[in-house]
Amino acid sequence: MKKQMIAAGIGVALVGTATFFMIVSNTETKAGLASPPYAANEKGQTYGEGPFPAGKNQEPDLIKAIGENGVEGYIKNSDVTPTFSSPEEALIHQKEVEKQGYQSVPLYESDGTTVIGEYRLYPSRTSP
Repeated sequence: MKKQMIAAGIGVALVGTATFFMIVSNTETKAGLASPPYAANEKGQTYGEGPFPAGKNQEPDLIKAIGENGVEGYIKNSDVTPTFSSPEEALIHQKEVEKQGYQSVPLYESDGTTVIGEYRLYPSRTSP
């Protein structure tokens, strides 16, 4: 689970003869990088529509998605961004997806455990 702290600051901007005061609030991780304001489940997994704001490191652990038959739920970030130990392993995975026409991943409740459906990822060259 990520430890978080809230940092706030006050900024002043001078434009012409007017003075504007801004209150800036950021959620920061212990590494000091900004973290989006996602909800977290009991296991500490973040969930929501992602990314907010845009950026690879800003995605929640569980990304909101609409699966087969219109079922709404969440897909695991790790399921849609797999890691491979070699280029050969990545090519095998790619060929399997192309052969089937899509990659199927579980669709979860926000608890990240309860499977409620299926979400299909189609290669960029094909569509459902």
